[in-house]
Amino acid sequence: LAKYGPGDTASANHLDNLLADPGVSMASRFATAIYMLGYGLRLLILPFPLVSDYSYNAMPVTGFTNPLVIISVLVFVAMAVFGVRRVLARRLAPSAFAAVYYLVTISVFSNLFLLIGSNFGERFLFFPSVGFCLAVGFLLAKILDGTLMGVTLTKNNGTAWAILALMVTVYGYLSVVRNADWVSNLTLAGADVAKSPNSARLNYNYGIELERSLEVGQADKARQQVVRTEALGYLEKAYALYPSFEFIHDQMGVMYRRNGQGAQAIEHLSAAIKIDARDSVATNELAEIYFNGKQYQQSIDLNRGALYLNANKAAVCTHIAAAFGLMSRYDSATAYLYKAIALNPGYNAAYGNLAFIYNAMNLPDSVQKYRQLAQTPKR
Repeated sequence: LAKYGPGDTASANHLDNLLADPGVSMASRFATAIYMLGYGLRLLILPFPLVSDYSYNAMPVTGFTNPLVIISVLVFVAMAVFGVRRVLARRLAPSAFAAVYYLVTISVFSNLFLLIGSNFGERFLFFPSVGFCLAVGFLLAKILDGTLMGVTLTKNNGTAWAILALMVTVYGYLSVVRNADWVSNLTLAGADVAKSPNSARLNYNYGIELERSLEVGQADKARQQVVRTEALGYLEKAYALYPSFEFIHDQMGVMYRRNGQGAQAIEHLSAAIKIDARDSVATNELAEIYFNGKQYQQSIDLNRGALYLNANKAAVCTHIAAAFGLMSRYDSATAYLYKAIALNPGYNAAYGNLAFIYNAMNLPDSVQKYRQLAQTPKR
């Protein structure tokens, strides 16, 4: 276990698995992993609240002084002792098999023996739930049959039937209610962030989904600003919870720009570029902000530096030329426009901009030529 063991924090992402934080002691790592095992067993008994994501910092790091950790240890030790004793005695009753099966299958996702991609997820209970359901079914069958652990019960015990009816009603109701959360990504993220407000990823997801809800046809500008401001609030919280949330800067920069908050947009887009100089989204957005703010040289410098990043290089050359043109640096403007045409002879915007530049230079023949070219369909 030297590699990918419980002490190896490099093989898992801290955002996805909070146990991968190098600052978490080994004792706290094991205690928290055991707490999560107990939490998973509790969810099988009472599946509420259900949350789609348990990454950082939905479930805080804890220690062995936590009573729930101690209870979890006792429960799992009891299950192990019961199952192993029955196996060694060659009396593998359904209940013993259920205990062993549960422990073996959940161990793969426990983070006790190796750190995996997530500290906890309800999906990890899929295989272990077979053992749990077997144990519950065995228990009910014994009660309905009239005997349990050697104690004779009334045949077809009414209490057992009442318990079964209650279980079907409660679990059926919880399933129907939870299904409503899964109508869309927006409803799921909104429902879950309310139940797990300290989850960085759920705050991020809900902020992004709120923004996307505007893109599906929200035309009311006032409403857009209200929703976008709410979305930014969730993204700001996600960033506060997890400052190393690298790709959040792009999203926040774009949203702030759309919300008319230029200073905040520049701050986050600059941070995105500082983290990754190859970030074409942040570069394009920041260059656009500088251009609209008449900071043409800053716009040119950004676009020049990131020209190789953009797939549509002709468009970037045209943007650079537009900035040069507004600075009355016509030679540089025409040079970049000819470069755009060389890259993409069918890019009509470059011809139109050349007509504009030549008009500013008072060269009417060239103006007419490039206006016609701009209006000519290209193959």
